Amino acid sequence: MIAFVSIVDGRRQLWIRLLAQGGLLQLTRDDTDHMHPRWAPDSNTLIYFTPPASDSEDGTLWEIGALGGWPRQIINATIPGDISHDGRRIAVLQPSESQLALVVAARDGSSVKRIALLPAGYYGVVRWSPDDRAIALQRTSGSGFNGFIDVCRVDTGERREVVSGSLLEGFAWLPDGSGLVYSSSLGSTLLYPPVFNLRVI
Repeated sequence: MIAFVSIVDGRRQLWIRLLAQGGLLQLTRDDTDHMHPRWAPDSNTLIYFTPPASDSEDGTLWEIGALGGWPRQIINATIPGDISHDGRRIAVLQPSESQLALVVAARDGSSVKRIALLPAGYYGVVRWSPDDRAIALQRTSGSGFNGFIDVCRVDTGERREVVSGSLLEGFAWLPDGSGLVYSSSLGSTLLYPPVFNLRVI
């Protein structure tokens, strides 16, 4: 199955494509945007993000069955979250002490633990490492033109900046957790639109 987002009547809704039969299944149908689906490890459910109604509010992370049903609210978050590879924990960003914090919660949203306070910036992607010992985050500076990828250790909260400079358009962990593949405009001779290339670090 493949999960994706498609606009229906002006709202972003979640869909599933069944590869064997080629059929489509619409999972969400209300008058709200639903974005960034992430599969649970067993593929029976997925989590997704509903953005806030206003800038003064948080968004919400939800869980829904892969074949539909009623969604279950998990936890408030400022950006889309990620589910750990063991299927037991959720990583999200939440406001804390006038800044953002990386927090980890149980799958049901309980037992919230703050991992690290984060530097100022705009955050867009949170991803667990394959061994669930670290979490990588993509952020941009206030200007929006300088991108960064930070890696935080879950046990100690230690944060390392592993990528900096140029525009970034997403990243993924290597399967063995030894590094990251990311999309960067570094070296592009075109200012707009820039040319992006995949890089490994």
